[in-house]
Parts: sequence; C-alpha cells; structure tokens
Amino acid sequence: MESVWAETLSRRRAFLRLAALAYPAAGFAQKREGARIDAGWFRERLEQETERTLKTMVAPSGYLGTPAGRGGPLPAQPASPGSYRPTGLGPGSPTSQGRNLFVLALGYELTRKPEFLEAVAKATDFIRNHFHDKQYGGLFAAVDPNGKVLDDRKESYGTAHAILGLSSAARVSGRKKYADLALKIWSEMKAGLQDQYGLFKRETSRDFKTEGPGKKTQNPVMHLFEALLALHDATRSDTVYKDIARLADTVLSRLYREPGYIPELYDRDWKPIPAGPPGQTEPDGSPLDPYNAYAAAAQTGHIEIGHLIEWAFFLSRAVEKGFSRKYLSYGERLLNYALKVGYDHTSGGVFGYADYDGKPTAESSVRGWQIAELLKMLLHWAVLRQREDLWGLYEKSLAAVKSSGSLPGGYHGCGLYAEALRLAKIAG
Repeated sequence: MESVWAETLSRRRAFLRLAALAYPAAGFAQKREGARIDAGWFRERLEQETERTLKTMVAPSGYLGTPAGRGGPLPAQPASPGSYRPTGLGPGSPTSQGRNLFVLALGYELTRKPEFLEAVAKATDFIRNHFHDKQYGGLFAAVDPNGKVLDDRKESYGTAHAILGLSSAARVSGRKKYADLALKIWSEMKAGLQDQYGLFKRETSRDFKTEGPGKKTQNPVMHLFEALLALHDATRSDTVYKDIARLADTVLSRLYREPGYIPELYDRDWKPIPAGPPGQTEPDGSPLDPYNAYAAAAQTGHIEIGHLIEWAFFLSRAVEKGFSRKYLSYGERLLNYALKVGYDHTSGGVFGYADYDGKPTAESSVRGWQIAELLKMLLHWAVLRQREDLWGLYEKSLAAVKSSGSLPGGYHGCGLYAEALRLAKIAG
C-alpha cells in the first residue's frame, strides 16, 4: 500500500521534471514554490506533535485520548434519563480514537520509530475489541479506558474518524487487517446510518432502528468524504471509489448552494435550518439540540467557514486522485466564497461563522482548527492548482499563527504539517 503511494509520488515527480525540460519557466515556478515552503519547520512541528501524542495520549490498553489518571478529563458519561447529550467529540469517543490514531500513523510514516507502530497496533486492536459492536455492528459512541461501554448509540461523526484512523494506519504500515476492519465498519455504517437521501443520520440507537433527535448536519458527511479518500488510498477498492463519487455527487446536488457555500444545519429532509434566533424546540418538536454549544452563532441556520475550507481541500484531493474535474470547479467556488466572507485581511485570521448572506457572525481568530485548515487549503491550491494569488494570504496567515503563541496541534495541526511536507516534495 505504501509502495503504491510512493509510485504515485514518483510518477508525479517525473512528470514535473519533464515539464521543466519542456517549459523551463514552469520548472522554475515549481522550484520557487518549493522554496516558499519551510519544510524544516513543518517537519519539526510534525515530529513534536506526533511525539506528544505518543507520550501523552496512549494508554496501555490502546485507548487514545487523555486516559483517566493522567491529569486530564474523565471519559464522557452517558446521558441521564430524560436528558439529551449530543454525541461526537470528547474523550472515549470514536472521534478521539480515530483522530489520535491518524496522528500516530503520521508519526510512524515520518520517523519509522517502532514505538509508533506498536501504539498503532494497540489502538486498532482497541477499536476492534471495545468500540466495535459485535452484535449489531457499528461503533459505540463512548467507552472508558478499560473498554466499558458508556454510551451504546451509533453516530456518523465518530465512525468517519475511526475509518480515517484505521485507513491511515493501514496505508503507512501495509497491514491489511487494518484496512479490512475499516472496510467492515464502512459497510456497517452504510447499512445502518445511511438515510433515504444517500446522506447520513447524525446518530441512532444501538440497533440503528431509531434516529436520534436534533438537527442534521453536513459535518459528519464531510469527514466521511475525507475518510473514504483515505480508505481508497489504503485499499484501492473499486467499491470505495464508487462510494466516494456517489457521496460527492449527492452533497453537491442536494446541499451545495450558489454562490459557493454548503449550509451547516438541516431538518430531517435535508432542508437548511432557517437563519435567525433559534426556536425553543427542533423542527420535529424535540428538545432544542445545543449543536456546537460553545458558540451562539452555531445554534441557528449558518455557514461554518472552516468547513467550506475543508471541502475545498477534500474536493481538490479527490481530483488529484483521478475523480471528475467537475469537483475542482465546485471546490474552487467554495474556496473563493470562504475567502470572500471568511478571511480577515487585517489579522490573517478566519471568521468562524457567517449567515446565509455572507455576513460574519463570529469574531476572527488566528488560533484553533480553522486556521490550520486554512493554511493547508491555501498551500494545497497554491502549489497544485497554480493559484498564485493565494501565496500572499498563506504567508500572512502563517506569520500570524507563528506570532500568536498557539501553534496548531492534534488532528488538524498534524494534517497541516503532513500536507505541507507532501507538497514540498512535489514542488521540490
């Protein structure tokens, strides 16, 4: 699997060498682009962050994500009777397990240290032995560091991240059993969490028969698209390839809106939640779901700028892998709209949210996951799509991040650093 990727990279480099011979100016441009990427700094950051994850986030059992007793928060507790707690982020979820596994896989790919490979093996075994539901299929929403199930619901967001982590582990290690587990979980996700529209329910009961209350969101669908790209990298499966195209076509035909955005929240029929103050109940009459409870702007119909940025990156990666170039057109419209309404030209930061008219509804920031995704997307499109106009934005934002005292880490940060190193090799 790793050799397939190496062969692809080798072909890409050969193409660039031929292009440089035929068109000297193009070759000069590629070298100039490579010189604008500080590969040494990105490598150092990736080494630091993957090492930090290896040393602080891996329990002896293979549980990933601030194990109890290490000074961090305890795993999420199940909802009490009559209450509602959305699944998703948090210690002990498939999200934390999958994201940290993704980081460990990058650490092994970068350093080839056996400690990373050992941690990857433990973490994948923990998914197989404790997160995976042997009776109904799918992954439990939360477990403790010993594997005790705390929440037996099934949810799309965490499942997508587990597929991403397992696929990354399979790609860098060459171990087929990791890819087989990812394929199995994907098959069970399609059977249990996919809805009649070809998109995915946010969460269900353990047996998949009852859909949870609250809004639908494009967020799990977006990360599933990311995960399937990784799964295809690991397996080269024709079925997964078709699944990727089907999912992209569904998102772009049903969710995409001109002039270049995808609304964040939806009702049960995937109609966007209206903008304006949130009501007292969900559209179906259920208790109000505090989606992204940390931000008031996320409680109503809105655009999440960081997610437009991620979509622009993922769609370009799909085209890089051989998918239809129509996805590149959509990706560029999403990119342009995100920059138009979401880029802060004063600070180099990102505005968190906007309304459907493109007016920012949250302050900009040069910290957090959005800035990591912005830098990754700008660099990717500047190098691979020859968007020369993006270099200035990239350099301004990178300087702002370095001056902020808060460098990106974890899944988002390591994703940025790894992509920068990949692009440096291509451009160099």
